[in-house]
Amino acid sequence: MLLLVLPIVVASVAGDIVAAAGQSCSKLVAPGGVTVPCLDIPRCGAAVAQVSNFTVMSGGPNNGPAVPAIAAEHTSASVCWSPQGLQVNWTAVDANVVYNCSGTTQQCCHDQVWQHDALEFYMSAGLNASWNGQHHNVTEVDGGARGGFWAGFINNSGYEPTMPTKLIPCATSGLSWAPSIDSAGFAAKLHVPWSLLPGAPAASGLRGSVWRLNFYRWDHGLAGGGGNASAWSVTYCDRDKGHATGGCNGEHVPKYFGVGLLV
Repeated sequence: MLLLVLPIVVASVAGDIVAAAGQSCSKLVAPGGVTVPCLDIPRCGAAVAQVSNFTVMSGGPNNGPAVPAIAAEHTSASVCWSPQGLQVNWTAVDANVVYNCSGTTQQCCHDQVWQHDALEFYMSAGLNASWNGQHHNVTEVDGGARGGFWAGFINNSGYEPTMPTKLIPCATSGLSWAPSIDSAGFAAKLHVPWSLLPGAPAASGLRGSVWRLNFYRWDHGLAGGGGNASAWSVTYCDRDKGHATGGCNGEHVPKYFGVGLLV
């Protein structure tokens, strides 16, 4: 069974990690005044939530809002949760799979996977995900098609300088990345334990908890050369709050992440 993804308007109100009983993600609001997608995430074994139709981030993730265009090479992911963690099963259509490292996640630990074909997942507890650069409360886990792997806690609001990323050991219990390549492209199974998600409630409080999350893809080796970046919820550097100039990593702006509710 697949659950529908509905858009929501993110408004400037306070929020935390617990939703009202029986609430759906379409009724949740969070800071920012932007419209983002939302996802009701079921417990594994009952159903899965599906994300797809990734939007190309115009000129890469650093150059402002995307010109609406669905990526030509399709990306999708199914998501569910358990008392142990979050399960994300990725599928990426790709006519020319390219990668940095080939090996186990230990052999390819903290590989710069985004330099070639890669899938990236971000998640932060609560509606008020840190998009002001003050805390390392966003977990990022990235993987390549042949075992390349990267994991860390980030606090980047989209502008540099910012506090350094805190790397997560690739051997952390419950953290896993299992990719495979076939004639259609590549796929991967990602598991992220709750221990790597700051602010996660105890197992008894997981159902009804609220999250900001996002899914990205780096697609290199496209026909004619080059590549693109695409996302479930497009993020970008809007140059607000006095940051008129300077470096920017548009992927690291939790203000524009989607909203997830564990149901």
